[in-house]
Amino acid sequence: MSIDALNETMKPLYLSLAIFPENESIPLSVIKHLWLKLYENLAEHQVEQALRELQEDALLTFKNDEVTLHNLQLQMIKETQEPDVLEKLYKDLFEHSSLDELNYRYLI
Repeated sequence: MSIDALNETMKPLYLSLAIFPENESIPLSVIKHLWLKLYENLAEHQVEQALRELQEDALLTFKNDEVTLHNLQLQMIKETQEPDVLEKLYKDLFEHSSLDELNYRYLI
């Protein structure tokens, strides 16, 4: 599936994964933290539901409470994001978090 085919809810969630490094599995807890801080209308149970939908669309792999994106998928996401959008994601995440809350080794 193409990123352009994602609906209004799923697209920003998926694109926000651009802040993570290549070749790393991302713990579910880190993605929950990110998405719940950035998207206040999102409920905790919807995070896993959204990840399952993205997996069904072959946009990521979600198993054992970890998410993996193929390097080509991650590169494609990063290329679609403007640098100021990624900078805003970083700022939003860290303004709403303490480093104790977030395992920041997963961030670029």
